[in-house]
Amino acid sequence: MWNILLIEKGDESSRLLFPKLPLYDMLLQRESDSSAALVLLTERQYDLLLLDGDSTEEELLPYLEQLRRMCDAPILVITKKTDEADVIRILNAGADDCLSRPLRVGEAFARMRAALRARERYAGSELMADGSLERRGIRVDTVHRRVFVRHREKRLTRREYDLLLFLMRHPDRVYTREELYREVWNDDAVGGTATVTVHIRKLRDKIEERPAEPTIIGTEWGVGYLFLNEEKKW
Repeated sequence: MWNILLIEKGDESSRLLFPKLPLYDMLLQRESDSSAALVLLTERQYDLLLLDGDSTEEELLPYLEQLRRMCDAPILVITKKTDEADVIRILNAGADDCLSRPLRVGEAFARMRAALRARERYAGSELMADGSLERRGIRVDTVHRRVFVRHREKRLTRREYDLLLFLMRHPDRVYTREELYREVWNDDAVGGTATVTVHIRKLRDKIEERPAEPTIIGTEWGVGYLFLNEEKKW
């Protein structure tokens, strides 16, 4: 499930977007205070930011630059500005795309999904020259399907390996158990959520120093699991 942060003074955009969110597997959090939004970025990871850009240029561009310094997630700016020079300034300040106002909901979701797909492709392209992927002291040899934790090989089952590789290819993104079952087991989630829970526990037993206090595979309570790029106890 994608976590989206909408920074908007009013509620025009949120009223249009909220009814369609379940169709696109997205959770949206709205924050009307720009300073409070910066605090949120220090507390949790978001997959995409939506910013109401219809403020004065003096406010928008420095704020965009600050968002970009704090977060590497795609930033889409909702704005009435259509002049090419204005759009170029917005993009140069750190935005990944602009959404015109009045907001066309179908186009907005299409552009959001395109930005999210591009981010996933980037995350999945971080293989080293030898075909391995390495994060947090874990190296996955994707050619020979071998896993090393702090330079020691760990024996994983086929599903444990697939699950670990999938999460490592999408760091800091929370997946529900249903999503993981569809992606890793390649099947519908009916009856599969318990299987995911069991495999997460077994995987933690093999890669975590203290499985009861995991710092690599985290749990977003009530939502799902994620691979943590930075250490944090859950």
